[in-house]
Amino acid sequence: MPLTAVAQRPTTTLADAAHERLAEEILSGRFAEGETLDLAGLADQLGISRMPVREACVRLAADGLVEIEPSRWTRVAHVTAKTREDARQLLANLLGMMLWMALPVVEGADRLAAHSSDLREAEAGDELLETLRALAADLVELAGNDPLARIWRDTERTIRYHLRDGVVPVRRRQSALADALDAKDPERAARAVRGICG
Repeated sequence: MPLTAVAQRPTTTLADAAHERLAEEILSGRFAEGETLDLAGLADQLGISRMPVREACVRLAADGLVEIEPSRWTRVAHVTAKTREDARQLLANLLGMMLWMALPVVEGADRLAAHSSDLREAEAGDELLETLRALAADLVELAGNDPLARIWRDTERTIRYHLRDGVVPVRRRQSALADALDAKDPERAARAVRGICG
């Protein structure tokens, strides 16, 4: 199935648009782990020249989604036990920081209540990961910290790719995090996140 052409938006470059599109395709599984990417073919499919595709691939490498061996190949990154563990640790630490920054300033429990419920109900690993990602997105917004928002935006794809099989659900740990959210207790919440992601 060929890719559709990339439309350049006024505020983005062709490399930005190609980066977004290729990241979406890798995260969706369209390109298999370890698959060599034909940059010329991708450029043709996207309706752009090779240079923005190359630039996009350099950014994808920084995102941890592709690997590049200059003048030889560009391929979809391999997920290893180490990259999975690194992603789990990164998620645990970022969520912990978000919890410390956001919980003390949260007004009303409505936004957190939905996350608490989702945490208690998540049964599959991918469902739990999606619940944690949604929680992180809300915490970033609630914290109102621009550098933290940039860090999350820059690392969320890496976490999603390397943990695409999800996070192992453990009911008691999920309940501990939900209880800590309900109590707006950042210390207990951060400890529970480390238990879930560790």
